Amino acid sequence: MTTNTTDPRENARSLAKLKLEAEATKKALSIGTNASFSVESLAEGIDFASTINRLRYETIARKVFEGFNRLIEGVVKKAGLDVLDIDEVILSGGTSHTPKIASNMRSIFPDSTTILAPSTLPTAINPSELQARGAALQFSQSQATPLKVFSLQSLQPRQPFLPDAPSTLPRLKREAMCS
Repeated sequence: MTTNTTDPRENARSLAKLKLEAEATKKALSIGTNASFSVESLAEGIDFASTINRLRYETIARKVFEGFNRLIEGVVKKAGLDVLDIDEVILSGGTSHTPKIASNMRSIFPDSTTILAPSTLPTAINPSELQARGAALQFSQSQATPLKVFSLQSLQPRQPFLPDAPSTLPRLKREAMCS
């Protein structure tokens, strides 16, 4: 077996490939206990492949997870609140799928605080639609008309392409969105 002295972190393209595969591996570990990590032609035509389990990942990322804890505690303190004042925590973004992050939140907040994370609750808000919901809520608070709550889950995802369909989407009236 030969060793390679090339450092893929020095090449922007190799680093981008590593980051992309790392994100996919994190998502796979949020669902299962093992994940494979492979990058073709990582550096100078050399392929890289490995496997990792969730325990190893959490051990490697322990310092990062502890940093999240300090960040959350600092934000709560800076806001002039106590952890007992918070009723609900909603995790969003890529790390919201990591079970260890949600369990760390449970250790910071009391049992009475609801921790909504897709890694622990199947009924948690989908992180992909969280920003849209927040924007709609903020808009409704700035208007006199209250916003009706609806779920994007009721829409049918990925409808097949219809060649006869119009090329532009119909506009929604503002009243229909907010009333």
